[in-house]
Amino acid sequence: MARYFALILNLLLIGSMSTRAEALPVAVIEADDEASAAGKAEIIDHAFVKQHTTGFEAFI
Repeated sequence: MARYFALILNLLLIGSMSTRAEALPVAVIEADDEASAAGKAEIIDHAFVKQHTTGFEAFI
């Protein structure tokens, strides 16, 4: 988890706006996958996302 925060911090400090916008969801999705694989609570509320968005599964 610490590496995701480091990635986000680096992006905020040195990345372009589009790089930051693309990298943040990737970090969150990866953290969610790791939490799920470790048997911990998911970070993303998949039921909420499924109900209120379209195209999320294709995005990930």
